[in-house]
Amino acid sequence: MNWRDTYKSRLTTAEEAVKVVKSGDSIIPGHAASESELFMNALAKRYQELENVTPRFYVSTSKSIIKALINMRSFEIQLSPIG
Repeated sequence: MNWRDTYKSRLTTAEEAVKVVKSGDSIIPGHAASESELFMNALAKRYQELENVTPRFYVSTSKSIIKALINMRSFEIQLSPIG
């Protein structure tokens, strides 16, 4: 299998990707420009079935991600300063 086939075999939707997140997990959903709004919005839709999920951000560039997380009472947001 070449790298293109490997890459294609690992592609998935945001909805499928968030299915592996469990209550109590800490996740790093990306960093700065690599943050996935699709992933975080799909995760936000699961707020009623998850508890104590901690997304950790080092640099967040998306207001919509933070806005979605604020509406999730069972999620704790951790922003870590750099430097």
